[in-house]
Amino acid sequence: MALSDIVSVVVSLSSAQVTRQGFGVPLILAYDAPVGFAARTTRSYTSDAGLAADFPGADSPTAKAAAKIFAQNPCPPLVKVGIGSLPPTQVFTVTPQGPFTTGTVYSFTFDGQLVTFTMGATQTLAACCTGLAAAGEALTLSPDASFDGSSGTHVAITAVAAGDFHALEITPAQSLTMSGAQTQADPGVATDLAAIFVNDAQWYALCTLFNSKAYVVAADGWVESNKRLYVAQTTDTDVVNLSSVGDSTTVAHALSASSATRTALIVKQATDDFADAAWLGAVLPLAAGSETWAFKNLVNVQTDAWNETQHLNAIAKHVNTYETISGLNITSENGVTSGNEYIDVVRFIDSVIAAIQEDILAALASNPKIPFTDLGASIIQGIILADLKQGEKIGGFAPASSKVIVPLIANVSSGNVAARNLAPVTFSATLAGAIQATQITGTVVA
Repeated sequence: MALSDIVSVVVSLSSAQVTRQGFGVPLILAYDAPVGFAARTTRSYTSDAGLAADFPGADSPTAKAAAKIFAQNPCPPLVKVGIGSLPPTQVFTVTPQGPFTTGTVYSFTFDGQLVTFTMGATQTLAACCTGLAAAGEALTLSPDASFDGSSGTHVAITAVAAGDFHALEITPAQSLTMSGAQTQADPGVATDLAAIFVNDAQWYALCTLFNSKAYVVAADGWVESNKRLYVAQTTDTDVVNLSSVGDSTTVAHALSASSATRTALIVKQATDDFADAAWLGAVLPLAAGSETWAFKNLVNVQTDAWNETQHLNAIAKHVNTYETISGLNITSENGVTSGNEYIDVVRFIDSVIAAIQEDILAALASNPKIPFTDLGASIIQGIILADLKQGEKIGGFAPASSKVIVPLIANVSSGNVAARNLAPVTFSATLAGAIQATQITGTVVA
C-alpha cells in the first residue's frame, strides 16, 4: 500500500502565483560500478573519498560527477549511486557548418585532445568531415572511440564499448562553425530507474551522465511519472545557436513541447563539466522553499562565454546556463524547468505534500484512535496548518496566507463516515515567490 492511499494530497498551482527525508538527496545513475556491485541497487556515500574508493580511476564519470557534488559548500550530506544494467553506447555527432574555404580551421576537443583540420583545395563539407575523422582516428584514446566521416555530412564518433564515457567539447567560438551533440539511442533508462526505485526510493534528484536527447527524454518520462526532480546537462550546441522558433530538433525543444515540469536543462560546452551534478550539490543542502536555483556559484565548474544571442536563445527555450556576469560565476537568471516552472516551486510543493502525508500518517499510527468527531477533524486540521505555517516560516509561502478547512462531521456524507474517510479537507496558501530581477529608476539632481 502506498502512503498516498491513506493520505491523498493534491496541490494546484494557480497563475496568481520539506526538506523531508530524501528531498536533499541526489542519485547518480552509474554504469561503471566495479565487479561485486549488484545491478539496480544503490550505494550511499557521505564523502568524495568514500565514493572514489568504490569507483577508482581518473576516468570514472561517476566519481567525477560525485566530486562536483561534494565540492560545493555546503554540500549534500548524502549522495546515492544507482547501479544501472543497461549502459548506453555513447555516440556524438559533429557537423561542420562552413564556410568551406581553403585555410579555414575546424577544431573541437575530444577526451581532452584537440581534433583539428584545415581545409585544403577541396572546399566541400564531405572533405571537411573526412579530414576531421582522420584527425580523430589519429588520437590515442583510452578507452578508444571510432571517428567516421563517410556520411559526407557529419562526423560520427562512437564509443567502442557500451558504458564507456567520452567527453566532447565545442567552445562557444567553435560552435559558430560547427555543431555537436550526444546522439545515442536510449538503452532503457526508465527500466533501470524503475528497478532501482523499487529497491530504494529514498532519494529525490536524479543526475545522469550520458545525456543524449533520446536518453534525457526517456529519463524525464520516468521522473514525471514518479514525482522526482531531474537536472540534466546538455552539450547540444544547437540549443544556443538556434532560436526558439527555428529549433525543432534539440532536447530543449522536445522537453518544452512535452511541458516537462520536473526536468531542468543546463547547457554546457563540455560533456565532462558535470554542471548538473554541481548544481544539485549547491542547492539541495538548502531547505525546500528557502531557495532559488538562479545565480548559484558552482565550485570547480568552468563558465561558458556564450554571446548575447546564444544566451537569449537558451533562456527563450527555458534552458539554464553557467556564465560569468560582472565578475561573478553564476547560473543564469531563470532557474526553471523545461516546462517553464521555477525549480524551487516544484521542489517546495513536493516537500509540502510529503510533510502533510508523513505527519498525518504519524498521528494516525501514534494515537490509539483519532475519533470521527469535530475534535478529531480539528486534529487533522492542526497538523496540516502546522506544516503550512512551517512553509511560511521558511519562506516558501507568503506570511499569514495559509488556511485549512475541514468539514463539520454532521456534514460528512454517510459513505465517507462508513469508510472512515474525512472528506473533503482543503487548504490554500500563497507562494512567496522570489526576487530574481528588478527595474530601478533614479533621478540625479545637480
